[in-house]
Amino acid sequence: MTRGYLGVIWWFVEPVLYMATFYFAFAVMFKRGEGDYVSFLLCGLVFWKWFAGGVSLGCTSLISNRGIMRQVYIPKYIFPLVSVITATVKFFMVFVVLLIYLVSAGYGPSASWFWLITVFAIQFALTLGVAGVLGSLVPFLPELRGLAENGLMLLFFLSGIFFDISSISRVNADLLYLNPMAGLIDQYRNILLNGRADISMLVYPACASVILLIFAYLLLRHFDRQYPKVIMS
Repeated sequence: MTRGYLGVIWWFVEPVLYMATFYFAFAVMFKRGEGDYVSFLLCGLVFWKWFAGGVSLGCTSLISNRGIMRQVYIPKYIFPLVSVITATVKFFMVFVVLLIYLVSAGYGPSASWFWLITVFAIQFALTLGVAGVLGSLVPFLPELRGLAENGLMLLFFLSGIFFDISSISRVNADLLYLNPMAGLIDQYRNILLNGRADISMLVYPACASVILLIFAYLLLRHFDRQYPKVIMS
């Protein structure tokens, strides 16, 4: 029982420590706390952490649940779904902390915050789509797990978390916006920090999310009966 409570507490503490570390580094050590930079940075970090956490858990979700596969049949798309829901629960815990910080920093609620529901839905679908595609392939290609981790690290620096993509050249910005998370992070900042939403910027991430979800579902359904044999061999 105690271990269970500690696990739930760690769900909350781990992302808060993640935020606090970056806050200390940029606001205290590097004196970048002036103006809006810390709020800008934390908005990027929190939403990226949700995406990366869901993808990482979903990537190995089938392999991690091999024991359940031995006991009962479960449609395999359930495993990435549960992983992403778990990451989402963790995210909302720290999102509350982010909102408290933003309000204390002078970013009060506005009507544009209602658009957060739409952006949340798109990011959930995107995370599930990526996690589902990777999770469906990792049992056949275990080395894909390492590639996924390196890919997430690369995207971490290319998603505009530390800089404003709109401030660079149009050609380079268009290339970076091919990453759906870059556009979503931009919209979170627009909504939370600037009190506005550019709905046109959500079209591409939404379309990418739908395509990835369909692809993931088709892969998981196609290999549904093969996974127990491959994973347990």
